[in-house]
Amino acid sequence: MSIKIRRTVDGYQAEVTPSPRLSESWITDTPMTRDALIDRLVRTGYHLQDIVDALTFADSDWDQRS
Repeated sequence: MSIKIRRTVDGYQAEVTPSPRLSESWITDTPMTRDALIDRLVRTGYHLQDIVDALTFADSDWDQRS
């Protein structure tokens, strides 16, 4: 299971492989806010540390943005 996040002008987009709660891959249709993406990934079953790692890889300043 992996998370790939990309920073866009309008927010973040993600592509994920199956998680404990999701048996198939998932890709965001449109950019999401940081908080909405984190919430969605947590609800999907991804561990918060994995999400933080993916956000940091995609955008080193993610935690400074609103």
